[in-house]
Amino acid sequence: MPLLGPGAAGLRDLNRMPVKILRQAADQRRLGVPTRATRNEIANQLVQYTIHEQGEVLYKATGVAFDSREPAYPHVRRLVSRYHPKHMLDVGTGPGLFADVLRRSRLLPPDGSYIGFDISPTAIALAKKRVEGDARFTFYVGDAARFDDPPDREIDTVMLTFILSYLDTHAAHRLIHTVATRYPDATVVTALTFRSCADLLEGIEPDQEAELRAARRYIRGNTAGADKLWDLRRLQHYRQSMETYYRVVEKKLLSPMAQTLEVWLPKQSPPRRRAGKKPGRA
Repeated sequence: MPLLGPGAAGLRDLNRMPVKILRQAADQRRLGVPTRATRNEIANQLVQYTIHEQGEVLYKATGVAFDSREPAYPHVRRLVSRYHPKHMLDVGTGPGLFADVLRRSRLLPPDGSYIGFDISPTAIALAKKRVEGDARFTFYVGDAARFDDPPDREIDTVMLTFILSYLDTHAAHRLIHTVATRYPDATVVTALTFRSCADLLEGIEPDQEAELRAARRYIRGNTAGADKLWDLRRLQHYRQSMETYYRVVEKKLLSPMAQTLEVWLPKQSPPRRRAGKKPGRA
């Protein structure tokens, strides 16, 4: 699997620089780059660092780093509710927006639990404040790209909503492998914004409206011409990693921002009873 990460334009620029300069920049930021790291690996770490720093600044300034997620969470809740979640793990929980949706909707039972973690200390502080006083909710600072010590708790539902697109393909695969190994019976919910997972090709002038129209067509199955706009490999590898361990049992498309919500079950698991509406009616 190739190493492909977010921030394609930044990666292209950094990959044109000498390795020595990149390593010095990584050392200044205390990124702990391995001695034998390649130019692309160092460049990827530097881009990841910049993305995290930008998110931290936005959380401090506004309390919500990415507005496009918030309208999706009621749809995510309705989708998840059919699978009777009781003990949940939310990877990349952000400032607790989905946790608050759960709390207000009373979806999480009184004896349930919710563990959320995020790389941003500011986001975690906001999440704790948002559901303050509810002992079912626990938050901690953690990095999805280095998910080496998963919570040693009973987990029946894992939320990977709007997190995979912030990881390079290697880190995303490691995360999915760890989740599948540590919580082999858990239902997994993913949410992806198409334009966060597809990288505009070099030389293509950005056009937000045209890109959004093409992205909406793509998630509906009309993929014609998409490869003329984007490098789709990162999106494809995220999906391949999920399909290594899971099968899709339900899907919901959110057209306004070209987002895809999916429910996945372990490949070997038997069908599970759902509650409420039929598939596709979220």
